[in-house]
Amino acid sequence: MIVLGSVKMAISEVCNTYKRESSILLKRSVSPGWNNLSTIHLGGRARMSYRHRDSVCIVSKDEDAMLDHAVVKSKELHHTLSESEDTAVGSGSPQGDLTDSKWVSLRENQAVLVALSPRGIQFYEWDGSEFLHYHQINQPEEGLKVFPRGVGLCGDSLICVGLSNGALLVFDVQLGKEDGAVSLRETIIEHQSAISDIHGTSEVTASCDELGTVALWAGKTGLSKLGVLDASRGRSEPCTSLRVFGDLVCVAMATGYIRIFNVNSLTLKCEVTAHARWITALDIAPETGLLVSVSEDAFIRVWQLHPDPASQKTITPVWNYFLEDAQLFGVAFLDPAGDAIAVAPYDLYELFLFEKEEC
Repeated sequence: MIVLGSVKMAISEVCNTYKRESSILLKRSVSPGWNNLSTIHLGGRARMSYRHRDSVCIVSKDEDAMLDHAVVKSKELHHTLSESEDTAVGSGSPQGDLTDSKWVSLRENQAVLVALSPRGIQFYEWDGSEFLHYHQINQPEEGLKVFPRGVGLCGDSLICVGLSNGALLVFDVQLGKEDGAVSLRETIIEHQSAISDIHGTSEVTASCDELGTVALWAGKTGLSKLGVLDASRGRSEPCTSLRVFGDLVCVAMATGYIRIFNVNSLTLKCEVTAHARWITALDIAPETGLLVSVSEDAFIRVWQLHPDPASQKTITPVWNYFLEDAQLFGVAFLDPAGDAIAVAPYDLYELFLFEKEEC
């Protein structure tokens, strides 16, 4: 186990491997909410997306350092609701604001943009140029309304979306077909509380919820449960973000811990007192196993994962940076190797950028 004191000591012994670059100035600010930054790397160019109220904002920089901005506005295709129904939506988001958004990369270098609104799930071409599909959330007759949160890949063509009632919706996405490009494959009830995040690879998908439960899944044509683990260790503490890397699943907690479990044995391999406050986002660099985390404590921390079972270490600290007077709600690597990082601060019209440098 690694405690906060040893993390600070270890980090101080390592030179900073990232340097801060000029920020990307935004036309719209970043809304509050976990995991509010997504990246995609296509054609040698990184693109970033974040949520601003009821829109997904996409920004990229070309070879000449010219910025390109695009906005994908939410399309709520629902029947007219009464005033009593309209005020009964039980979420932390203002009515109409997006609850989550993410790029999901599929097979053959294909990708879709998925935007989640209080009443429905919206699928777009990766650049937002074409609206592919809308799925309206079925609402209960009484009580709090159900909203979606959490998006992730399963296999090479399935996309999982979480709901606030704990359900998982599994969609089959077949791009290039004229009819039925996106269809609901199945609905799975496993979690007992609101889904907070989903992340998957072609082999394993993980979903987590607000009571600290993590479920592991596999499947090409449907979800098959691999197992369930309690990331909160009996304390019913919320999971806020998670990432799968090889046989490891890294889970961020509201308490500031990062807990790492073995996918096959479902055992806890390591826990890190990573942050002093709520962790708001994680991301993984799949080529190198670098993990990055941000928190309400305004720290960015980069870690190195060691998935080899023969390794005596599971995770080691690499670098950290304190962003004064910033509330951080999103972080993402800009390339598969983790050579650059983008960070999304709340209510500031900029994205912070960091690039790796030789020590």
